[in-house]
Parts: sequence; structure tokens; C-alpha cells
Amino acid sequence: MASYYCEGTVTLVAGSKAVAGNGTAWQTALISGGNIIVEAAGNVLPIASVDADNLITAELAWSGASGTYSYAIQRDTAYLKTLDTNSQNLAYLLAELRRGTIFKYDVAGPLDGRSVYDGRQAGFAYLATDPGAVGEEDSSKLYVKLSATAGDWAGPFAYGTGPQGAKGEPGPYTEIIAGNVQTLAAGQPASVTRRQIDADTVALDFAIPKGADATGDVTGPSGATTGRLAAFDGQTGKVLKDSGVDAAFVPQRVRVRVFTASATYVPDPNMSFALLECWGGGGGGGGAAQTASGTINGGGGGGSGGKSIRFASRADIGASQPVIIGAAGSGGAAGANQGGAGGSTSVGSLCVANGGAGGLGAAAQGSGAGGAGGTGGTGDLIVPGCAGIIGNRFASTTSITYGRFGGDGLQGVGFGGALVAGNAGTAGSGYSAGGGGGSDYSGGGNKAGGNGAPGLVIITEYCGVSS
Repeated sequence: MASYYCEGTVTLVAGSKAVAGNGTAWQTALISGGNIIVEAAGNVLPIASVDADNLITAELAWSGASGTYSYAIQRDTAYLKTLDTNSQNLAYLLAELRRGTIFKYDVAGPLDGRSVYDGRQAGFAYLATDPGAVGEEDSSKLYVKLSATAGDWAGPFAYGTGPQGAKGEPGPYTEIIAGNVQTLAAGQPASVTRRQIDADTVALDFAIPKGADATGDVTGPSGATTGRLAAFDGQTGKVLKDSGVDAAFVPQRVRVRVFTASATYVPDPNMSFALLECWGGGGGGGGAAQTASGTINGGGGGGSGGKSIRFASRADIGASQPVIIGAAGSGGAAGANQGGAGGSTSVGSLCVANGGAGGLGAAAQGSGAGGAGGTGGTGDLIVPGCAGIIGNRFASTTSITYGRFGGDGLQGVGFGGALVAGNAGTAGSGYSAGGGGGSDYSGGGNKAGGNGAPGLVIITEYCGVSS
């Protein structure tokens, strides 16, 4: 059975989808769809949306003359008696909520907590929320103060869910399915048509316009290589070209390889390019001859190895490269003997770092000069090593010095060996550092210099993902 809404009038404009209401309450009456039938020559207006109590947007434009007319809204559903009743009740409740006339409680809590509020003024409301009996839908009970007299409560009153109402009429359809979909020309209005399948089933057929045809203005080359990345050609942002870069070798992973002994470097199969870093070996510290009683001498510290850096492509490196770790320079033999030079460190011929020079030996009552840091080499950047420090010489044993006299490895990879008065020089620690010089104390005897530290190679690979 159809249901109609006819309150007020409507104002229509020829060619417009807007329907203006006069004395209407469409949203309050919960109208959400249906057809507007106008008492005038023109078309039926299917409702697209209800925008306000006095404004509806129709699916179709009004084909009749502009004017104000009587009308009726025919709703879509068949259970409208119940819906109308519910709509009226809801409209009433909404109006009462706006006026603030629906009863509200002031405090909620267990019944035994009500006594705290015994002295409140008349009209104060307390909602007791104690659990109810098994099967009771809502156990909340409301108590209201009748006067300011302590404990003058009225109630309890049921609050919340009321008794179950009568079962409403079932709707006309138990199943709604999607029906046919028709593509309309761009710019045509969309529509939905209800189609009866059987007594319980209805299908919704859709007619939907396609979007406007777009035209792009970005152009590319006439051909390309599979797997290559595209790049902009020029500065317009509208022309593409083949970048020549295979997507499989775009760096997405970094791998660090550390070599402390000579070996063969085989690059990662997905390596695109690599950063090669080489440190040369550190030079040995100089020895010290026996000095006279009451005096101290010291051999020079060995110089640290130099460092070379090279960015190399996969083509530069090829299938493999030999890695040579520069040997540590040996400490000068006991006596006024120079320390040995550190060896060169290399990755093939791509990157080479030279070792530091050995410190000079110290004669009796003398001091040896420090060895020079490693210089020269091969790479995009070549950094010389730190020179060793000259050995101590004191005419009196009343001054005793302990210091680090070998050159430190660049970037903190090693620390120079120390010179300790009256002792052999200590070896450089870590990598690429120079050894400390030997020292005699008051005729104690010849002393040897300390060994340098070996070289180092670090290779940082930038790898793509294999296709």
C-alpha cells in the first residue's frame, strides 16, 4: 500500500532539479526517497536527496512551467503505516529534546549510593543502575526528590527500555539484487529503475554516464628497452625518454665488506657501484741506543698509512679484484735503528694507499725523528697519513715522559704506539697506525722500536634488486 506526504506546497523552476518546500517538514518526516507528483502539467520528479525540511534535489529537471503547486510525495516502501507512526513519534521526540522537556537524571550509580544525595533540592533525580533479575531487559530505576527534606524520594520509576511492542508488518521484498548496468553517453543523467523479478525479489537496473574522454599531453620515445627507467627529457615535464638505467640496478640495498687480510673481492651480483676505501700500513717506531747514566733518549714514532677513496662502477670492478692489505712496518732493532715502512694497501689498480715511513733510531743522549705519514696513491681522494713524533731526549732522569709517539690511523681506525721511558716501543693498535719509538733510561741498554699496524680495506656496495 502506497503512502503519501502532501503537507504545504512546492515551488519549481523550469529546467531545474531544485524543489523548494513551503510549510514542509520533509527531513523531520524521515522522507528519504520516492517520487514527487505535482498537480500541474509536467514530469514526475524522482527524489535524489532530501537536503532539508524545505529542500529536495530531484533526479530529473522539472519540464513544466515555473510556479508554486500542490503536490504529493509517494514513498518507495510498502510498510509505511509503521514508518509514518515511527516518523511522527521521532519528530515528537526530537522536538521535546530541543525544548529540554524529556526527563534527564542528575547522577547515576548503585542504589546504596543514593543516600549521599538525600539532602538535595526538589526535582533532583538519581538513576540507580544495579543489575536486575535474570531475563529483565533493563534494570535501571529512577528516583526523584519531592522536596528538600532529607530522604524525601519518589520512585522507583522504570527508566530505559520499555516493553516490547507489536511486531510490524514485513516489507514487500525479502531480496534486492543488482540488475543490469547500462553505460550512457557522457553528460547524460544517471538513473535507477526498479524491476520486479518475482513476488519476493526486486532488481535495481542502473544507467550510468561515462566520464568525459581525456587527452594527455605527455609524449615518449618511439621505442624503449624492457626494464629501463623512464626519465624527463628537458624541463617541460611533458616529454619522456629512455634513461638508460636498468631498474634491476637502481640501488635499494647497501652492503659493507671489510677486509683485514689480503683476499679476492667478488662484488655482489646486484651491485650497481661501490665506494672503495683503502688505508696503508703504519710504519715501525725507531730503536734506541744505550744512553749514559742519568739521561734518557727516545726513537721517533712511525708514521701512519695514507688513505685513498674511489667511487667505482660495476664495469670498473668487473668480475673481481685482488685486495692487498699493506703489512705493518717492523719496529727498529734494539739500538739506534730506523723502523720499517708500512706496506701499500690496494684494490687492484683502482684504489691504492701507501704506507707510513718508519721512525728514526735514537743515539745515546739523542732523539730520533718521527717517520712521515703515507703519501701518494691512487683514487678520487688521497689523504696523507699522520707523521710520527720525535723521540724524547732528556739530560736528566728527573724528567720522565710517557706519550703516544706513533701516528694515529686516519678517521680513528687505529692509535699510534706509545714511547715509555726506559722501555721498548709499543706497537700501533687497530689499523694503519705507526709504532712507538724505543727509549733507554740511565744506561739500561739498547731498546727496540714498536711495530706499526697493518692496513685496511672497506668496500661499501650499493645494490639493486635482481630482476
